[in-house]
Amino acid sequence: MPKGPLSGSADLQKTEAMMEMKVKPYVDENVIPVITGFYGIKGDGQPLTFGRGGSDYSAAVVANAMNADLLEIWTDVDGFMSADPRIIPDAIKIDEMNFGEAAELAYFGAKVLHPRTIEPVRRKHIPLKVRNSFRPEEPGTLIHHLRKPMDDMLRSVAIKTDLSIISISSAEIAYHPEMVSRIIAKIAENEVAIYSISTSLSTVAFLVHNNDVKSILSKVNTLNSEDIERIEVKNDMALVCAVGDNLLSKCGVSGEIFSAVKEARANVEMISEGASDVSLNFVVPMSRATDVVKILHRKYVRGGTNEGF
Repeated sequence: MPKGPLSGSADLQKTEAMMEMKVKPYVDENVIPVITGFYGIKGDGQPLTFGRGGSDYSAAVVANAMNADLLEIWTDVDGFMSADPRIIPDAIKIDEMNFGEAAELAYFGAKVLHPRTIEPVRRKHIPLKVRNSFRPEEPGTLIHHLRKPMDDMLRSVAIKTDLSIISISSAEIAYHPEMVSRIIAKIAENEVAIYSISTSLSTVAFLVHNNDVKSILSKVNTLNSEDIERIEVKNDMALVCAVGDNLLSKCGVSGEIFSAVKEARANVEMISEGASDVSLNFVVPMSRATDVVKILHRKYVRGGTNEGF
């Protein structure tokens, strides 16, 4: 039972109650139910889709409702990789991950799972396996609550491209949270995805897709011109997501990562650290992004070898 404006979100409690009544009796009689994904029914009986890639999310919702022992997602890849193989030909498959790592990678660039697939199964600690339909003998990637600690500093590096930074400046904006709230509300009117937010005393910056810049500017320009002093846009940015064990608790990890960025001759335009204890996200120009990923992978994912770059 989805809820929401355009792309629905499942009401997990109501879905579980309905599945208990409508589906579980068949399962108890050893009948295998086939349930279509991608869409559901709103409270008024009208259908609503989950958006592109929503079948993965649908499966996770059903697993949550049925208190499944395991959710398997069959796709066209062997599982999560240490980097995009199109950028790093010798990228390795990740045998196991925790829910937080998989969610970060899915949201910030790894096209293995729909980003929203993780949350329904994470709530009930239901293990999830990503398997390859074309290579059924491949065990895939296991995603669960607990896993073995890793030796390398990073488990994977993902990248999201074609992004822009919109910086909005106003005197002492940090002391006027209601202004920031109004700006975010304007951006949200078009259901735009914001990938990162950064603030200073007089500026708030948003990381969005290149295609959304025009609509955002048209919305923001309807605000009181006396409140906003300047709007700047930096196009063609890329977000790099470095994922690893407890990154925030490891002394010097940020310095190590940004030394690799320096080696790639890239400027860091935005940083997001602290929101998650398993990832460090930062923005660099798209023209340097692949070099950043190659160096990070070579140094900190493959045990510090010099192969592949």
